[in-house]
Amino acid sequence: MELTQPTQAKVSEYVEAWQEVRQNTIGFLEDHKNDFALRPDDGSWTIAENAEHIYLSQFFLARSIPIVLAGKFGQDFSGNPTADYGSLAGKFVRGAARNPEAVAPQGKWTCEEALLKLSEAMARFEKAVRGKERDALLRRGYEHPIQGPISLMEWIWMMIRHEHMHLQIMAEKFGTLSPDR
Repeated sequence: MELTQPTQAKVSEYVEAWQEVRQNTIGFLEDHKNDFALRPDDGSWTIAENAEHIYLSQFFLARSIPIVLAGKFGQDFSGNPTADYGSLAGKFVRGAARNPEAVAPQGKWTCEEALLKLSEAMARFEKAVRGKERDALLRRGYEHPIQGPISLMEWIWMMIRHEHMHLQIMAEKFGTLSPDR
């Protein structure tokens, strides 16, 4: 998955990229309704747990954006990237990170509940960035549990890649994506 680096991207480009990944995720969930609560042999997350984690991750980012931009939380940045995107791409490795408790899934959702919640989280994200300029999202940010302090644009870049990674892992464990995904 190729994404323009945060210092060059338009906010609308990231919204569109995340919408595309989300459509693929939704298609995967719909194609695997019967496997939704099935735990893989290796004991890793079910599809339900992955879906809930994806929702929680986007929900908390979307909720934080207006708070961070208003200066109530987070920190100022120069507008220059704080991350090396080439090296970050290599850090998206299965099992390489433990998620914060706030985004730990309970795994109790049905597929229908997950689809609704994922739609709500995307709408909340879209509302949070509507009318925002890239430079404003580069000048404010907050601590990432692995990468340290990063700007909001960097957060968005990472979370698009994060969802895509979860989708790839689910496809490996539960069956491939449809050819059009």
